[in-house]
Amino acid sequence: MAPKLKRKTRNKLIRKDNNNKLSMQNVKREKLFHELKFSALNTERNQRFWRETLIRVKMPDVWRKIDVTWQTLEHAIDFKDYSISLLLDSLQEAQNQHRTINGAHVELIDKSLEAHETRLADVNTLFYGNVKTVLADKISQFENINYYRNKKEIALRKINLLVSHRGENASNIARSTAINTEDRRKDYEIIKKKDQIDQQMITRQYMRIAILFDRIMKFRSKINSYKKESMIELREITRESNFFHNIYRETNERFIFGTYFRYIYLIRNEKTINYLITSCKKDKHKTTTMSKEYNRGVKHMRGLLIKAERILGYMQICRKYETQDEKILPMIDNHPMRLSITDDNDVLPLQTVVKDFQHTINFWRRIGFTQIITTELRGEKNQLIIQANNLRKLVKRCLIDDTVQLSYTPSKMT
Repeated sequence: MAPKLKRKTRNKLIRKDNNNKLSMQNVKREKLFHELKFSALNTERNQRFWRETLIRVKMPDVWRKIDVTWQTLEHAIDFKDYSISLLLDSLQEAQNQHRTINGAHVELIDKSLEAHETRLADVNTLFYGNVKTVLADKISQFENINYYRNKKEIALRKINLLVSHRGENASNIARSTAINTEDRRKDYEIIKKKDQIDQQMITRQYMRIAILFDRIMKFRSKINSYKKESMIELREITRESNFFHNIYRETNERFIFGTYFRYIYLIRNEKTINYLITSCKKDKHKTTTMSKEYNRGVKHMRGLLIKAERILGYMQICRKYETQDEKILPMIDNHPMRLSITDDNDVLPLQTVVKDFQHTINFWRRIGFTQIITTELRGEKNQLIIQANNLRKLVKRCLIDDTVQLSYTPSKMT
């Protein structure tokens, strides 16, 4: 029975929370409605007071303005009446002038009609005379046309005879060409068989290129993994080198300052001094061996990185010199073809193979030019590396001389 009591208490608590929330919301609503009522009353009072003040202040000015506008309206009406009377007078004068002008226009129209009738009579006489002359000319032209037509018919008969002779000659030539085409077709079939064999060889080469590309992708992934591992190892080696450099500095400082103070306290004990010198020499030997091993490891890792970067560089150069049409290293969707060698239907057509072959030739020409440029750049790079190595050797010698001088000064003190 215990879990039922717990459920009842929980339900009671939930109901209490809901009731409290509803009561709070109702209180807020009542407050909001109360404020809205007060705001409505205030607006009504302000409107009444505002209207009364406007009536008291603005009414005398309004009466004055009404008087002024009434006077201006009377003046405007008088002016309009005067202008209307003037316009009526001008209309009467215009009507009189229009009547006189219409009479003059009627007289001019009658005179122009008489002149046009005389001109039309003259034009009719000229037209009929021209028609008679044109008919005589056309009759003579038709006679000439018939004469030349007879001549052309005679010439066409002669041409038809020549065409018939030429047709017989053309049929003889067609027979001879058919015989020649059969011979050429035989030669073409022989060449076609050779081309199919070459095409199969090319498809095999493309298969090999695809396999090599897959290997290159695998090597690239391996190179990236090796690069990451080498970067991690380099970081660890740099940490160790920094640690050993710090130890070396601390030992030098201890050697410089410690020998001087020990010389003060242990000036009579020659054995302790010799022990300290031998321990310092051992520490120096250990630090030099560790630094040499570190330098060898760094050089080896850098060499691996350089090799990997060169391989990636060659791959990127190949991708740069490719185009949309010529893809030397095939991608997944680059050559959507069947790579079976036995079936004749699955082999690529001749034109595509020839295009790919031309693209490969152009690609390897470009690579030849780039190889010449890379050899020149490598020569310059080797010279720069030699100069850098010489500078490193000089820096090492300078550091060794400084350490020798520092070790020589406490020996003098002893």
